[in-house]
Amino acid sequence: MRLGYDERRTRLCEGSGRAADGTGQFAVIRTAEMMDMICIVFLSAARPRRRDAALARESGIVILATGMRMYEACGKLYANGLRGNGGKA
Repeated sequence: MRLGYDERRTRLCEGSGRAADGTGQFAVIRTAEMMDMICIVFLSAARPRRRDAALARESGIVILATGMRMYEACGKLYANGLRGNGGKA
């Protein structure tokens, strides 16, 4: 799911965020970097590791984390003005 804000994107990641080899979050950060995203939101039990947070910081990507499930987090983001499709709701 992508949400647009100022023509850039926010990525929502639900679950552990880790592949069996532990590269899941690293891949999320690198993908966000390649897609020129400015923010990644980790949901539920997902939390970034220190090296992943450091990589995001170096790339200028903001990391947010919440205990909410995706449905609730998306609703709150939408209610507070974050819209998909580049703001064309």
